[in-house]
Amino acid sequence: GEGGALDTLTASIADCTFTGNRAAYGGAMGFNKQDVTLEGCVIAGNGSRKSGGAIRFGGPAVLTLDRCTLHGNRSTRGNAIRTIGCEVVIKNSIVWDANAFSGYDDSEFSISYSNLRDAMVGSGNTCVDPCFALPGYWDPNDTPDDASDDFWVEGDYHLKSRAGRWDPNTAAWVQDDVTSPCIDAGDPNSPVGEEPQPNGGRINMGVYAGTAEASQSYFGGPASEMVIPGDINGDCRADWRDFEILGLSRQRSSRE
Repeated sequence: GEGGALDTLTASIADCTFTGNRAAYGGAMGFNKQDVTLEGCVIAGNGSRKSGGAIRFGGPAVLTLDRCTLHGNRSTRGNAIRTIGCEVVIKNSIVWDANAFSGYDDSEFSISYSNLRDAMVGSGNTCVDPCFALPGYWDPNDTPDDASDDFWVEGDYHLKSRAGRWDPNTAAWVQDDVTSPCIDAGDPNSPVGEEPQPNGGRINMGVYAGTAEASQSYFGGPASEMVIPGDINGDCRADWRDFEILGLSRQRSSRE
């Protein structure tokens, strides 16, 4: 069938997790001919036998992904997304699937400020290890030559940070020995939302971007324990970087 977890015509989906689903087409989701928006979602460890390990999307329509994390999805065509005659818009996201996209019949991709395992041209795009706290993985179930009985082991897609990362297991902030390059790498015109200080004044990439569980920015030392007037990004200094953030914020407000 199509859409291992969700098969519908149109949807606006936010703050959801799709893992371990399977289908012939669209391991997690299958959509046709209607616009679909996914915001703040984890789509990991899904699989399809034919196409679209995570999503199969047929147009004419627009598929939009904002602040999403895709990882470990697999298929013979498009480990992450298989498209047919549609438009795909992705920003502030991490797509850490190799051979992620398979487009057909004039599908168009517009991807910006995202981290992609397969490097793609686009404003602000990167191709670097996202430094997930604990990436999920496929367990071969003692039969490495037979993928049909593999099962998905859940991961933790918070971004590692020397300043602070939320650990859902201990319900506390922890510090790592590395800092993810996806921190402060999202669209500078996207609001940081509920990201805690220090947040660099710029949204992160991935599923926790703009939320209270967003990993903190690291500026080479401990965060200030006192409020410094004019210090917008939380780096313990009031300088030109803070004025730049303020200027971008005013530009957003004038457009809205």
